[in-house]
Amino acid sequence: MKPVRLEFSGLQSYRELQVIDFADLLGGGLFGIFGPTGAGKSTILDAITLALYGRVERAKGTAGIMNQAEKRLTVKFQFVLGEGH
Repeated sequence: MKPVRLEFSGLQSYRELQVIDFADLLGGGLFGIFGPTGAGKSTILDAITLALYGRVERAKGTAGIMNQAEKRLTVKFQFVLGEGH
């Protein structure tokens, strides 16, 4: 699986729409998710997990990961399987 684009809002500390374009990051073939404690690295992985499996194992439903100030949580994840683009 090759990630293409991730969009999410209302997830953990991210209230507003966040967009990650992996095409820009994958130019070198490999990328990392770096940042200090509390920067939101796990939230990016939570968004991908939620999109793929409909839940995040470390949370009780969406109540444990949804931003409490929001009424809505959205995630959209685009990816490519195999060699095709």
